[in-house]
Amino acid sequence: MDALLKRLDRIVAFVESGQGSIGKLIYDTTLYARLNATLNEFQTVVSDVSQGKGSIGKLVASDELYNKASASVDQLNRILDDIQQGKGSFGKFLKDPTLYDNANQTVANVHQMIEDLNSGKGALGKLTRDQAFAAKLENTMDRISAITEALQAGQGTMGMLLKNPSVYQNSDQMLTETRALVKAIRENPKRYLTFRVKVF
Repeated sequence: MDALLKRLDRIVAFVESGQGSIGKLIYDTTLYARLNATLNEFQTVVSDVSQGKGSIGKLVASDELYNKASASVDQLNRILDDIQQGKGSFGKFLKDPTLYDNANQTVANVHQMIEDLNSGKGALGKLTRDQAFAAKLENTMDRISAITEALQAGQGTMGMLLKNPSVYQNSDQMLTETRALVKAIRENPKRYLTFRVKVF
């Protein structure tokens, strides 16, 4: 019993000296001042709310803001009711088994397509798995790239047509003259299509 009393005395002395959390809470004036300031601020907030100041105060004191909040809650409840009844796109998706089945089938089709790709089926599957097919495709792409480079460099007839304006102009002039000649022949064929037959 004496040992217990001595321990209690030591604890009380420790607290009275302002040590430890309890001692600081009781004897530290700074902590007391902070706690008092916090209580004062809280009291100010409560007072502002009571007077309708601030968002919370307006919500509590203003009928208009309360009515708007109440209307928003009612609208949200109506939306949730519509969803539960299967109304609207989201409600139909939740309630209509057809939409679910279609979505499920689409997922299954995508899964099957991925399996076909992995197993080398179809053109895309061959592209991913068939080395010979991939090599042919790569060769074709290389040839197309070479042709494109030649065209950009102005090589060949098409390249010159693309890059050399005089070739384009000459070709355009030739086509224009050809069209004019064809038109003239149609309008006056005897002038251009005269045949002479000589008998020996």
